[in-house]
Amino acid sequence: MNIVPIASIDDPRLAFFTSLTDVALRRALEPETGLYLAESTKVIERALQAGHTPVAVLSTDKWLAGLDELLTGYDVDVFVGDESTLESLALWGLPRLAWRVA
Repeated sequence: MNIVPIASIDDPRLAFFTSLTDVALRRALEPETGLYLAESTKVIERALQAGHTPVAVLSTDKWLAGLDELLTGYDVDVFVGDESTLESLALWGLPRLAWRVA
């Protein structure tokens, strides 16, 4: 797990989380494997158990301990911002992960 601090949701590395909100757009970008977003540590845990591959993570500091435990062994960027930076994303509050369907 690679911690990457962010200062703005306009960071182009966050496109998984900020511009891929339409299912058709996701399918156009990832036609063979699919790409989806998951929220909450329980959903993240289930996706890992199903064999799905994490692509990127967006979170605040308060979720890092649980994410560290879940993502041990995965080489995935964890973009970390403060709540005020991330609050402009709809329904923000839980960590979000972008996944490829295995």
